[in-house]
Parts: sequence; structure tokens; C-alpha cells
Amino acid sequence: MGIKATELQATTAPKVTDTLLVANSAGGTSQLTLAQAAAFLGGEMVKPANPVGAALSSKAAIKVPEPIPFPFSENFQQYQYCYYTKDQFGRVEVIIGMAETKKAISAGQSQIIGILPEGFRPYGQIYGTGWAGDDRAGLQTFINSDGALRFTSYEVLNAGTRFYFQVSYTAHR
Repeated sequence: MGIKATELQATTAPKVTDTLLVANSAGGTSQLTLAQAAAFLGGEMVKPANPVGAALSSKAAIKVPEPIPFPFSENFQQYQYCYYTKDQFGRVEVIIGMAETKKAISAGQSQIIGILPEGFRPYGQIYGTGWAGDDRAGLQTFINSDGALRFTSYEVLNAGTRFYFQVSYTAHR
């Protein structure tokens, strides 16, 4: 169904006598007064039984997921906020707001930061980027389907170096 405005004045506000021409793809047309259109768009269209209303209702029911503390491996620790979440649609967000190394890491060496539990793991490998240290050295991050979250630094990271990254994906169900 398409809705077309018929001869509404471009320079003035719509009048009570103006109508909308409604064209049906099955071959019919009809006219609605603006009051009828407003009643449909404001009431009928948003009822849960209507597809548009159902979609709007599901959007209105979105819940903010609770953050879960990130499970660091023994070589890393939280410095500031580090958590992961999953919303009702299966979208996972991992936020390492600031963590730090407990021992030095060689350039190019891959390290497991932690392992996400089942239900929060991706279908396949997810790639991301981040930074480490005051000079913002680049990090390549990976989350495998087994939940192992790794990173590789392109520079040597001394013990106590802080790093950051964030990644979002759809969880494997």
C-alpha cells in the first residue's frame, strides 16, 4: 500500500478538507481525510497485531544488558572498566576499557587475555583493533569461536603497560 498526498498546498498548512489518496497494489484506491489518516497512523498502525506495531513493540521492549566482569587470564588485570554484555538479540559487546599486563610481552607475540563463556562466543573468529601504552601502540585483537580472546602487539609491552579495545558481534547460539 502506498500513500500519496493530493494537492496539499506547499505554502500553507494542510486544511481539514485535504485528503490522502491511498493506492493498493491489488488495484484499488481510496481517499482518507487527514483526520482518518491521523487515527490510522496514531492508533491502528501501532497496535501489536499490526506488523508495524509489533516491530515498534519489540523495539520498546529492549532491555539494557547487565555488564559482566571480564575474566582475565593470569598475565593480565583490570585497570579500569572491563566487561562484556549480551543483549536479547544475541549481540555481544566486549569492552576492555583499560587493562594492564602483569609481565612483558614481545612484539608480535600473541597472548590470551581471557576466555569468554559459552553463550558469549562468536560463530567464527572476530578481528578488532586497539591500542597499548602512552604512545598508543597498535594491537590486533581476535576472539575465537572457543571464546579465547587474544591480542598481538606490534611493539614490546613492558609489565604494567595499559591497553584498550572494544569489539561487538553476534553470539553463536
